[in-house]
Amino acid sequence: MILLAMPGTPLSAQTTFVLPDTVPLSSVERVHLHFEQARSAAIARHDTAMLRLMYPTTTFLMDELAVRRLDPGGQFAFLTGRLTTRRNTGERVAASRFFHLYVWRDGRWQILAAQGTALPPPSARFS
Repeated sequence: MILLAMPGTPLSAQTTFVLPDTVPLSSVERVHLHFEQARSAAIARHDTAMLRLMYPTTTFLMDELAVRRLDPGGQFAFLTGRLTTRRNTGERVAASRFFHLYVWRDGRWQILAAQGTALPPPSARFS
C-alpha cells in the first residue's frame, strides 16, 4: 500500500489517503487521485474559493442544523443537520442527513464521531 499525503497542508494533519499500489494506474487516474487530495485539503482549509472552482455548477445548502449539549458539564455536544446539494438551475442533486459528536478536549472542540446518510430523491420517499 502507498500512503499519499500532501505535506504542509491541513490535509496531512487531518486526512490520510491509504491506497492500493498505484503503479498500474494511468495518468488520468493519478490526476483524479490528486484532485481528491486537493479537494479534501480545500475542505480542511475552508477554502471556499477553491471549492467553487471544483464545483462550478453546484451549491451546498445546510438547511437544517441543531446543536445539543449532552452533559451538564458541557464537555460533549451533538450536532445534527441536513445538507442539500443543488445545481445552479435549482435542481436537487443530492441530500443527506448527518451528525457530529463533539468533545471538548485540550481547550478546543474535536469531532469524536461522525456519520452521514444519503436521502432518497423526493419522488422516491413515499412510493
